[in-house]
Amino acid sequence: MVVGAPGSGKTTLLKYLALSFARGQSQARLALAEDRFPIYAALRDFSRFLDNYEKRNGLPSQLTSNLMAEFLSEQHRDTFPHVTLPRDFFPQLLCGGECAVLFDGLDEVADPLKRSRVTEAVSSCLKDFHSNRFVITSRPRGYDTECRQIIGSYCAECSIRDFDNEQIKAFVENWYLAVTLDSEGDSPTSRDTAKRKALDLLPKLEADRIRPLSKNPLLLSILALIHQRGLGLPQRRVALYDECVEFLLGYWDLRKDGESSRDLASMGGLDRKEKRALLEPIALWLHERGSSGTEASAAELERELGIQIKNLYGGSDPESRRRARIFLQIVVDRAGLIVERETGVFAFAHLTFQEYLAARAVADREDFVQFTADHLDDPWWREVVLLEVGYVSSPCTRRSRELTGKLVQAIFDSLNSPAKPQRSDRLLALRCLCDIDQLGVDETVRHKVVDDALAILRDPNQWPFWIELSDVLRYALLSPVGVPLKLKLLAMCHAPERTIRLRAAQTLRELGERDRADMLPN
Repeated sequence: MVVGAPGSGKTTLLKYLALSFARGQSQARLALAEDRFPIYAALRDFSRFLDNYEKRNGLPSQLTSNLMAEFLSEQHRDTFPHVTLPRDFFPQLLCGGECAVLFDGLDEVADPLKRSRVTEAVSSCLKDFHSNRFVITSRPRGYDTECRQIIGSYCAECSIRDFDNEQIKAFVENWYLAVTLDSEGDSPTSRDTAKRKALDLLPKLEADRIRPLSKNPLLLSILALIHQRGLGLPQRRVALYDECVEFLLGYWDLRKDGESSRDLASMGGLDRKEKRALLEPIALWLHERGSSGTEASAAELERELGIQIKNLYGGSDPESRRRARIFLQIVVDRAGLIVERETGVFAFAHLTFQEYLAARAVADREDFVQFTADHLDDPWWREVVLLEVGYVSSPCTRRSRELTGKLVQAIFDSLNSPAKPQRSDRLLALRCLCDIDQLGVDETVRHKVVDDALAILRDPNQWPFWIELSDVLRYALLSPVGVPLKLKLLAMCHAPERTIRLRAAQTLRELGERDRADMLPN
């Protein structure tokens, strides 16, 4: 039994096993000196088969292994109608004990009662066809107490671990090699291109807010895809998180094969954007509770979701609560965006997702500027503010440029208020500019923020901020604000005061501009 989080590679693992056995490579790939016939089946499709079987014939009180063999035969006829097999092909194959039977996605049988009967049928297979090798996959939520009781004694339970640094490096290199060779063909030039792009991405994955996501194969694939598209990491984190949320809220179900997957992606009659719109105020509600309140009970979430559903779609309170209950089940069981930390206690799978969705909710408020200013001194809201600025600027329209300028100006003014001599984050406004496109904010605001940040180098009393400034500048130089920053630093290298020239030149060296800095006069 292989248990893994959403996107951890469970289906990929089964397909790898199937190909290894089908190609006779089990010894080389799996260190198994066995020749087995691979059989792959999605348990959600088996559940659909049981539904149809029940309508036609009724189900026996005890589900037997014969039903699984009949399902495999029917699936083969539907998939390969031009290939005729004997009626007893699969029963004989399974009785022979030389198969690798790969059952995928126990958790994708969303209804608990249906999942129990699927598990019962799988249990019969494990008993009757025990000479075969079986691998079953599920998310933790799908392999609940009842399912574990039914099949737990027949199989060992394994959990998929997060990627470590070496695995992340290998994944990125192999991903870029495969994508580049597929698009450009295999040549020394294309291989060099793949290596160069992988080397460009890997350091960006070390950012504090990105590293936790890169340990998951699916999210790392999204990171690589976004990097390949040229959005850049981590400068446009809003685009990254939007891609992640889009995938988690249904995109990967739509990309999976089969009608049942498409049904799962659209359960509840909501598309991805509507699901996200419901989650945004929930994330803000949780974030406003503080660091000790990131978890909520099912009743609390259903109540809050019910309020949002009623506001958006109307209807009675009972109907809204019913839809909220269904929606929560979908998001937990299928999206993995909200997880059950313990029985009846839920939270966002990663704080980053809560912060991103809360940022969108703040930006949607009429008083978003004042709300943001009121939370600037609280470190708990720092990432929300950064993501909010990036989100507001992301359409890159005249209106968004105006709103972004208004928001950044308010942040700058609040941080520079005489009433706040000890500012909690002197460089927050500059950090905000790093998540804004070149045309996302008025140049007057951009230059005002940059000048204020570089004024730290001019003032010896601000030396406690110098190290932090260097870190922020290193990050900022890779963003659209990097060009004016570098030009202003070069101008400071020609300042009348020698100490300012030396500090500016040293900063350039620390930012990787050693050759240019060494050419400047002292």
